[in-house]
Amino acid sequence: GEWFYELDLSTGALLDSTEQRYSSFLIQDDIIFRTSENTIEAVSLDGRSELWSFDFTSDSDFETTLNNLTVIDDDVVFSSTVVDLSTYHSTFNLYSFDKNSGDENWSKSTPSIISPALKLKNKLMMIEQGEPGFKNTTYLSSRNFDNGDLSDSLLLGKRIASRSPVVDDEAIYLLDWEGVVSSFDASPSENWSSTVSGEPLTSSSIFYENRLFFNSRDGKTYGVDLESGAISWE
Repeated sequence: GEWFYELDLSTGALLDSTEQRYSSFLIQDDIIFRTSENTIEAVSLDGRSELWSFDFTSDSDFETTLNNLTVIDDDVVFSSTVVDLSTYHSTFNLYSFDKNSGDENWSKSTPSIISPALKLKNKLMMIEQGEPGFKNTTYLSSRNFDNGDLSDSLLLGKRIASRSPVVDDEAIYLLDWEGVVSSFDASPSENWSSTVSGEPLTSSSIFYENRLFFNSRDGKTYGVDLESGAISWE
């Protein structure tokens, strides 16, 4: 089986363990938020007691997976994939729950979502695919934070590194498998794009001193200027 472990940071001592496969989890405000195949739950970090949970129960003809878990302000945002095992047709949804009560704020039917949502100027920004697995149907979508409605989307037509999207106050930044880093506003429209490597950019990315740093499969670490995309460090 698969286990979820909690360790003490100073000593490495085992504090708790649960025999359960979690597809995603994160910690905020002393609460553990985690998803298993068809359940999302919030657990007190100190008391290890369940604060709330919601079970997306489906019959044996369907298989549900919850993923792309994130916490934004007072909301837990995540996506679901439901597979009809008789036809292998998949449907996808995006959810927002109140992080304190577990009450559903809204849910929306969506294309396949391949990255956690990020908030930029009261918009939820995420990577979606019209046809799962086909890079020519990859979009950057902008959705209303309050109700999940689609504001607009921009066809990217390339494979995006799913761990790469990050936001600051002005833009969302993406890395792709063609060696390009790009910046977009919340509309979404492209601010700039910069080819930095002949190899795929598949890493996560971080901000430091007005630059975005990331790794390339050419074995180098790059830093690009946030305003222009120009390579300023490698």
